[in-house]
Amino acid sequence: MAAPRLTNPALVRLEKLIQSYSTVPLYPGYVPIPVFTVVHSLRTFIAWTQATKANGAYGKLGYLQGLFGYLVTSWSGMTMSCILLAVPPVWMYNAQFFLTYVAAFTLLSIGPIPDLLCQIPSEALAILDGFYRTSGAIGTMQLAQKNPSVGLRTSWLSALVLGAITSGGGTLVLPTFGLAERDWTLRTPPVLRGNIWTTLDLWAGSAVVAVYAFLSEAHPGLNLRLLGIPATQDFKGRPHPWFSEAEAKVIAIVVGIIIFSARAARSTNPPAAKPASKAKTAKAAEKRHEPKEKIEMSPSPAPSSTSVTSSSSPKKRRRAAKELSKTG
Repeated sequence: MAAPRLTNPALVRLEKLIQSYSTVPLYPGYVPIPVFTVVHSLRTFIAWTQATKANGAYGKLGYLQGLFGYLVTSWSGMTMSCILLAVPPVWMYNAQFFLTYVAAFTLLSIGPIPDLLCQIPSEALAILDGFYRTSGAIGTMQLAQKNPSVGLRTSWLSALVLGAITSGGGTLVLPTFGLAERDWTLRTPPVLRGNIWTTLDLWAGSAVVAVYAFLSEAHPGLNLRLLGIPATQDFKGRPHPWFSEAEAKVIAIVVGIIIFSARAARSTNPPAAKPASKAKTAKAAEKRHEPKEKIEMSPSPAPSSTSVTSSSSPKKRRRAAKELSKTG
């Protein structure tokens, strides 16, 4: 028998708060831009500034080159997903959206503002990352559900791939083409050569999409009943998803925030490096053509030409004894 449906009024209220945050203008009547967009433009500017500092290009890029790199940082994931879905990205037809990011880059680049923004703790930025990347990945999956292609609408693989691209598009494109450097170049994407933490921007998008789809049954290919887990029931006894789409979205956002916060905590408190073993140190010294005595911790002096050390072989000791007898 199916379990009773889970309903949490707190999750519903949180989703309404998120919805209002995504639509309410920053200053009605004067700045009709949603707070959601303004904060996202601020977050991506910080990411762009940190990337230029890491590559030694901070303050050395022209305005147009810097603006282009910033816009790629802000929109690359959304743009690549829209290309795969054969729909135009919002920045191509919404002038207000486009000019918001141009104005944000222009104003935030003045004076010491970039340096001040880069001092924001990584834990706070991780919360924004979890929120925005999860919202973007879920929004792309919902957009794919309106695609005329039946295969695209029903394939679980397409949902996970689109989630990964939307979440980690900037992480994939920016270093691949060296956009945060003075001279662009083409190289292997570092994210493809990393570990679970450096690839987190990609797989986190797939993970939150799976959480959202499984809990809300919003995708036919990501359904708990396909895994043998029964659905819940509503008050009339009809099969029903475990959570509504609004509730599942809040849960997925919380999961995304936890994932990105875990990486931020790890980067803030990196694990202590293990001390190198004596054998590895000696091997490294041999490669550098250094004597092993520099690696040994014992203060034993170097043997003279006429002394017989305990480390010599018996044959060498007999030969040395003969030499001593001849000289004696």
